[in-house]
Amino acid sequence: MAAQTRLALRSFHRGDVGLGNPIPSPTNTNTRKRTRDPSTDHDDRKSPKKFHEDSKSTFSSRILKVYRRKPAISNIEAPALDEVVTPIAAKPAQPAQPTLIVQPSSSNPTIANSISGSTAHDPSIQERTPVATREANKRSLRSQNGGSRFKSELASYFADYDDILTDESKTQEFLTPATRIHIVDEPSKPSPSFTRHASGVPPGLDPHTPPPPTHDPSLQAEKRANGISQEEDLKLNGAERLDFSVTERHARNIAKDPLTDDLYFKAHRRAERGEKSHKNREKESAQHEKFHLERILDDLNGQSWLKAMGITGITDTEKKVYEPKRVIFIQRVTALLDKFKAWKEEEKRRKFERDRAFTTDEEEEEDDEELNSDRSESPGEYDGVFEPDGNSMVRRRRHRETTSGRTETSAAAKSVRRQNLKLLPVAPEKPFTSFYSKPYLRDAALNSTLDNVHYIGMASVAEPQSAQPSNLGFSVSHQKVELDIDLLARWLKGRAEITINPHFKELKSVRLNCRQCNIRKVTANGRPCPNFVYEEPYSKASLGWEAGVHQHHMLRKKIEAQLKSPPEEELVVNLPKSVRIDDLDPFSIEATAVAGARSSVGLRDDGFGELQSARTAVEPERRYTPVTLIIDFAINYIRDGMHFVGWEEEDLRYPHAYTKSFSAPGGACCLFPCVDDLSARCTWEISIKCPKTVGDAFRPSRPTSANGGGGLADGVNSDYPFQSNMSAEDQALELAVICTGDMTDEVDDHLFLGKKTSTFFCGNPLSAQQVGFGIGPFEHVDLAEFREGVEDDKLGQNAVPLHGFCLPGRVEEVRNTCVLMAKAIDFFTLEYGSYPFSDYKLCFVDDVFPETIHTGFLTICNNSLLFPADVLEPLERVSRQMVHALASQWMGVSVIPKEPTDTWVVVGIAYFMTDAFLRKLFGKNDYGFRQKQAADRVVDLDMGRPSIHDTGAFVDLDRLEMEFLELKAPLVLSILDRRFTKTGSASGLSRIVSRVFLNAKVGDLANGAISTSYFAKTCERLGHTKLDTFFAQWVYGAGCPRFSVTQKFNKKKNVIEMLIQQRQAEPPARDLQNETFMRDVKEELNSVYAGPVQPVFTGPMTICIHEADGSPYEHLIEIKDAITKFEILYNTKYKRLKRSKRQKERIATAGGVEYNPDGNEDVLLYCLGDVLQTEEEMEQWRLAEWPRETEDEMNQEAYEWIRVDSNFEWICRTSVNMPGYMYLSQLQQDKDVVAQLESLQFMAAQKEHALISTILMRTLMDTRYFHGIRTAAAAALAKHAREGDMDWRGLFHLEKAFQHFFCYNDSPIPRPNDFSDRAAYFIKCAISKAIGKVRDARGRSPIRARMFLLDKLKFNDNSINEFSDSHYIATLMEALSEAMASKPPPGQDMDGDFDFDENDGDDLRFHESCLEELDRYRRTDEWLPSYHNILSRTALDCTRILSLANVIDSNPSHLIQYTRDGTADELRICAFSNLFEMGLSANDAVMRWFLFAMGTDPSPYFRSEAFRLSGHILASIAVGSGTDDAATVHDGLIIEQEASTESRRADLARRRTVVGALAALKDEVKDNQTLKQGIWTAITSRVLTFAEIKDLLDLCQLLYDPESSMVVKLRYPRYWRCKKVGKGKLAFSHTDRIRTRPIPTKRGPPPLMTMPPPAQQQQPGMPFSPSIKREDSSISDSMPPPPSQQPRKPLFKPPRRPSEGVIDTGGSAKPSPVAERAPATTPTTTTAEGEKPKLKIKLKLGPRLGERK
Repeated sequence: MAAQTRLALRSFHRGDVGLGNPIPSPTNTNTRKRTRDPSTDHDDRKSPKKFHEDSKSTFSSRILKVYRRKPAISNIEAPALDEVVTPIAAKPAQPAQPTLIVQPSSSNPTIANSISGSTAHDPSIQERTPVATREANKRSLRSQNGGSRFKSELASYFADYDDILTDESKTQEFLTPATRIHIVDEPSKPSPSFTRHASGVPPGLDPHTPPPPTHDPSLQAEKRANGISQEEDLKLNGAERLDFSVTERHARNIAKDPLTDDLYFKAHRRAERGEKSHKNREKESAQHEKFHLERILDDLNGQSWLKAMGITGITDTEKKVYEPKRVIFIQRVTALLDKFKAWKEEEKRRKFERDRAFTTDEEEEEDDEELNSDRSESPGEYDGVFEPDGNSMVRRRRHRETTSGRTETSAAAKSVRRQNLKLLPVAPEKPFTSFYSKPYLRDAALNSTLDNVHYIGMASVAEPQSAQPSNLGFSVSHQKVELDIDLLARWLKGRAEITINPHFKELKSVRLNCRQCNIRKVTANGRPCPNFVYEEPYSKASLGWEAGVHQHHMLRKKIEAQLKSPPEEELVVNLPKSVRIDDLDPFSIEATAVAGARSSVGLRDDGFGELQSARTAVEPERRYTPVTLIIDFAINYIRDGMHFVGWEEEDLRYPHAYTKSFSAPGGACCLFPCVDDLSARCTWEISIKCPKTVGDAFRPSRPTSANGGGGLADGVNSDYPFQSNMSAEDQALELAVICTGDMTDEVDDHLFLGKKTSTFFCGNPLSAQQVGFGIGPFEHVDLAEFREGVEDDKLGQNAVPLHGFCLPGRVEEVRNTCVLMAKAIDFFTLEYGSYPFSDYKLCFVDDVFPETIHTGFLTICNNSLLFPADVLEPLERVSRQMVHALASQWMGVSVIPKEPTDTWVVVGIAYFMTDAFLRKLFGKNDYGFRQKQAADRVVDLDMGRPSIHDTGAFVDLDRLEMEFLELKAPLVLSILDRRFTKTGSASGLSRIVSRVFLNAKVGDLANGAISTSYFAKTCERLGHTKLDTFFAQWVYGAGCPRFSVTQKFNKKKNVIEMLIQQRQAEPPARDLQNETFMRDVKEELNSVYAGPVQPVFTGPMTICIHEADGSPYEHLIEIKDAITKFEILYNTKYKRLKRSKRQKERIATAGGVEYNPDGNEDVLLYCLGDVLQTEEEMEQWRLAEWPRETEDEMNQEAYEWIRVDSNFEWICRTSVNMPGYMYLSQLQQDKDVVAQLESLQFMAAQKEHALISTILMRTLMDTRYFHGIRTAAAAALAKHAREGDMDWRGLFHLEKAFQHFFCYNDSPIPRPNDFSDRAAYFIKCAISKAIGKVRDARGRSPIRARMFLLDKLKFNDNSINEFSDSHYIATLMEALSEAMASKPPPGQDMDGDFDFDENDGDDLRFHESCLEELDRYRRTDEWLPSYHNILSRTALDCTRILSLANVIDSNPSHLIQYTRDGTADELRICAFSNLFEMGLSANDAVMRWFLFAMGTDPSPYFRSEAFRLSGHILASIAVGSGTDDAATVHDGLIIEQEASTESRRADLARRRTVVGALAALKDEVKDNQTLKQGIWTAITSRVLTFAEIKDLLDLCQLLYDPESSMVVKLRYPRYWRCKKVGKGKLAFSHTDRIRTRPIPTKRGPPPLMTMPPPAQQQQPGMPFSPSIKREDSSISDSMPPPPSQQPRKPLFKPPRRPSEGVIDTGGSAKPSPVAERAPATTPTTTTAEGEKPKLKIKLKLGPRLGERK
């Protein structure tokens, strides 16, 4: 009851019922009768303590209803209150703080009312109430009293919502937080009348006045007779004393209680169920309120916070006024959620106490039942037992197990066990340190950074329904890893402590992934496990004998288990019998802490244990006690898992190391034993011991003298002097450890003073593949400093810390590259929900592949992403990569795909978030332009390919699979977002994405794994639309539609008749490309089939018609069939109300009237491209105008233009049969950049024309266009630069535009560069590139174009420019080289050879000048390196272009020098690429060097790029040159030859089919021994990882047929040397001379037939054994000849010379080789000169040697 009173007090304090609200009438209040609820009848029999706890629970469940604006009198019965609040006069000293005296009253029901009721009954209070106040209390319309017109859900929670928004001063309430409340005792005898004294305090209520004595004589006498004094009577407050002595005497004779608990609970079972149902309903309502408040809080923190506050239609200036009010509401909503959380924790604590008490009672009851086995209860009787804990299902299940014999423990066994426990010695008490037995349990419970951990109720202490691998028989809940790394020796030792949760009691073995480790010791729960099975997989990565590429299948079979995804487990730990797996106590502290830490993964935490009564107390994964495995291991040489940079003597980079990408299967287990699967997620504790400084890393350390002895005081061993060429400053650089998780400790090692240990804890469940770290001399950059103050205040505690780490000297580059990361993470936090981790770290290192590695808390980036502030080119590309790395923390690390086919969801949402931020950062034009380009590319690529749903299963085949997925998946989500927005959902897909993250946070996503079906259902539920067709077409289907649109205006009906025809593109018959050849081959070998192409794509489409009045009218149609016909009503009455300025001026001039451009009598519309309109400008710029006939047609048109799919809701290609002037209107008048690009694409596809060149020129010159549109116009102008009728008009326009923007007036000399305007920089590069593509009728670049480019290179001036011009110079160099290499196609050059045009003047001198200029920039880059050596790489490309065109002599040595070790990786790859494109793949020396570098280079980036380049080499060999030999040119005469049909067909199959290309490739390389040896040497290299070995084995499978054979080598004998030592001793030794011919011996004619005698035949059952037949040996399988015929045995047998041969066994017995030579009479065959002698091997079966009889 006290809880209800406090509820009334708080409601009164908020003004729900008080002076400012209508007061219920006295009649209604007094006549309200108390109704007894039958469901609460049993409460009267409860103890006071139990009833008080239930009252608290009722108050807690209604804590969210406190702030409702409902009158409290409607929720609380007046007679049920036990307290009366009576106002008294305030003290004079504090007039503003009234005081209340609260007096408990039970004897006077008249005054036992609520505050409002008591106030209404007191006439004195009504008299003191002013009339104005009473008038104000009357109800009035909101429009009359100036009330709030805002519409918001906040008003239902906060009574002062209107006051906060309107800034109105609130009247002083009767009860305020400063009001003092005095609680006094009730007088012994209530006063008969309630009169007020002058002091304002009724008699008996004054605490300083004693209560009056009672006046009943009989009662006083009875009390004196019972020995009760007057003082005791006052203490008892006049209560009557009852004597139960008589009842006690009678109760002694009763043996059994007549009112047993069974009878009582049976009678009240119905009321119990009703009470539980009522409580469950209240808790469900409270849970709903909680989710409702969370949604309101997300809206307040999001972009639409004004709408959440009920504010609309305000300006940006007014928006700032509501910022402080928004903060107030955020704080209040957060406070409500905190109260709910506190109440929930209190509920859990109480339930835990009840469950523990009942569990103890259960054990005692089970003991009694076993001791009294004769007694048994029927199930029906057991069902009647009252269980107030709500865990009836658990108890009934245990009861059934007990009664059915599942628990077979006898009472005697329990008794013996208890006696044994008593006999055990008592262990000495240890000092108390923690309630938790494991450190990680305590960290999981106390770690303040786990904001997203939700603890679950004790009734469901369970492992989440995770998606961990179920075939293992266990799941991992926590893993602790300790690593001690020697960076210089690449040596590691460590310990892995893995806590597993068995899925069944019979778990006998634990299988883990472990590679390149030496397992030293394994224990399970502290008990040794000597019977573990482990075979290091990298030791099997070789055949052990000399093999070749034809034995690739044999090697694959040995390592096949490690090439699977996920790989098979290498370490099998057999648990000893002493390790028992028992049932888990769900109420233990460890179970609570671990389950709480894991609850955020997959189990929804609603906080109501009673609502989960249908769920078992412990889920299958957590039903048994955990097992802790401790594995001690060491790695002698780290081959995989980590990459080391700068530790070799020749590597001069800063030394550092980091973990490599674990995206490939089996990458994470290379450093420590684990479950290497993406779905196996757990919490982590990682400790890394490493040197403290760079100098310490290069010093071999030993233990200090205090601990290990024999060492120096500083831990440096004097026996091993330190040798390094680094400076003292570099040696003093401190090594920092950047790791996944939060750093909890960093201490110096007490044993090795030169080492330190850094400890990190990650409470967020992550897989082993998502754990990474880096060690190096990193410098720290606080990226949070780029966060603006307003954003910091807006986010408050949600502001995420950002840290950047880089190598020394690159801090400014990190600042420039990551300047937008703070803004990006704030945008994601407000738009999509809180960041899933505590902080975000970026670590930049060398040689990373791929360029970003996504791990929890941390992204490891390649240094190639960094760029200084003076470089403009990589801004957009790098920004997108960095923002995507951040978005991957939400979608990709925190949320993972459930199945490989669900990868598109993760990839698509991550890039959708990235594009949403870049749209805000770069603008809508940049976003639309890139989306249109991506859509066009998808239309071109998505032919004959699998769907994006199926592509997820093949992303490991080739990197192009992932690139296609990254291209199409975001586009599919973008068109889905537009469809949501169109149907009325304001937030579109962003709301759905935020809900996905919220569901993952609260546990709706099991293990944080999202599936396609779950995402589709979420979209349908929140988008309120069916999406089956959409997902079937764009997700599960493949291909993109193509629409052909025709339209006609029907004047009679005044409608526009349209016809839309849809067709699906068939894969065109085109040649195989070098870039995609390997992907096509792998898809062919792995049976990757094209996805189902939809016969008809259906859905809504928007058609926008710009009518004659200039107004756009949008019409929504539904595409349902392949051919769609419809009519659109025309709206404009008058046609062509507007004219262009040029047309109006010409009409006015023709009429003799002066044209006034400022007149407003015409309709003026937004128009781009209206530059260069005067006659003088048109003549100067050589511009053309529309013919008069075309203008007349334009005037007759009913509409300006029609645009199909104007809202970009389709990934398609449309073709509308509009005339060119309509496309011009669309280009000039449509503000959408996608519409402008479509117009330019149409004009670029047309035949060259002066009018189109004019349009493109005006588009280029109008700076109001987006720079992408202008660069597209410049590229299209190159096509219109033709001689003849065009008279090089396009080239003139390009030169004129460049001269106008970038040169001095009336001079071709360019001005100094100024790249402060990015748009101007892009235009400058685009014009230069377009001029380089200008060609004449013979396909050659004109001399004026080449001279233009040469002059710009010569006179380039970057002296006053603050930005680098390296990319601009590279553009000029490439354009000039392409112009110089231009020549006509084969067969069109009548001169036969490439020569110079005589009309070009001194062309040879010009040619040499161009080459000298290109070489000058190459040499400059060697001394002053440009960004990523862009000038050197461009110079190598120019060399290749000019060499292939025979402009310069081919000199491969010039390019080979750039392939040496130590050169930048990008430059090395560029040099190799140009060498192979020049045809040097046939050079054995170059190929051998390339394969050697690919197999031994330590850089993962170089090896991956080299393998990609090897695919291009094989593609060029497989496809061939593609030349047609049917026509040849000889002395200017074309000779046509008829080739055979078979050869033509084979050539066509080779160029267009994968099967034909592979057949040709095998035939080309089958005899290339250099390629065979190089590939196999790379496969057997100790540098490659399993993933790289797999790629090379796939390559061998393509090129070579498998052969199950092996090469055996036998040694040739050598000649002996004999030397006389003296004293009768001779010294014999081998010489280097090899005996290749047999020793001639004299022997008789051989017998006709040699066969063993019968006695020497093989005995039955004896195995056959081979014998070696030697002509100079007496050992033979036949009878020996007579002694006279026996040749003399040599005193010493010379060793045999090794020989090669192939052993072929035909029988089951093992053969032995027999060396046969020609008889002595036969002349010896001599070998050819230079040919190695061969030894003939023959196998022969015979009896075992030495078994002759």
